Amino acid sequence: MKKGKLFALACLGLCFLLIISACQSIAPFDDPPVSNHPPGEPPVAPPKPPIPPPVPKPSANLDNTLRPFDGFRRNNQNLQPEIYMPRQYIEAYDCVVLGSPLQKRIYLTFDAGYEAGFTGKILDALQAECVTAAFFLTGDYIKKNPTLVQRMHREGHVLANHSMTHPHLSQVDLSTLEWEVSQVEILYQQLGVDSSPFLRPPYGSYSQRTLAWTRYMGYINVFWSMAYKDWDEKNQPGADYAYNHVITNLHPGAVILLHTNSGSNAEAMARILAEVKAKGYEFGSLYEFIPAD
Repeated sequence: MKKGKLFALACLGLCFLLIISACQSIAPFDDPPVSNHPPGEPPVAPPKPPIPPPVPKPSANLDNTLRPFDGFRRNNQNLQPEIYMPRQYIEAYDCVVLGSPLQKRIYLTFDAGYEAGFTGKILDALQAECVTAAFFLTGDYIKKNPTLVQRMHREGHVLANHSMTHPHLSQVDLSTLEWEVSQVEILYQQLGVDSSPFLRPPYGSYSQRTLAWTRYMGYINVFWSMAYKDWDEKNQPGADYAYNHVITNLHPGAVILLHTNSGSNAEAMARILAEVKAKGYEFGSLYEFIPAD
């Protein structure tokens, strides 16, 4: 009899322990998320990037003489180079060539007219170093490489305009000029990515009329203060050359132009980014050049 009672008590105890164990294994309900917004008020939207202030409509009779971007004179002291573009054009049409000489801050930009298989590696290096850049894309590039364009957007890069078909903009009429620029924006919209108010004229060529009219259309023309012959896919100087060129010519406010179809740039990119940081430079955004109202 006693053995039967003991056996019953043991079974009851075992059942009790199993119930306790099961209850402890059940996760408690999470507390509801705490909102930082006052009740009844919508959440605050993130700030939108600045846009260039509007300017008066220019004359259609402005000088339309094609001017190549005459570049700059380098030095070996890591100082800003001498820029040959007329200062009155830079100031009148808010063109970007250089940043501040007082800050070790640079602006990394890439031009892409077609894909040669190197952009992914460039994006990998940028992502690994937490660096964002500006990519000036042609319409053909956007149409043929939507996955890469969406990746650029997803990883925080500035998507900018390099025209639809890459002509000298001073050699087309005004209606074609407008089409060349606006069609790129339409492609960005169709892809569901954000574009920007930055335009790099093909070949770097310009005229007073193209600068004035693209500025009236809401664009900031972006040139450069550092570049090298990296666009010839079949005549690449190699990764060491690309690295040494960028590092040797670093200067405060540098606007660096590189091409994504360069295998040399792709191979050197990780080293370039790390060394730029090691020398105390920071990477800035082209949005810093948007003029105040």
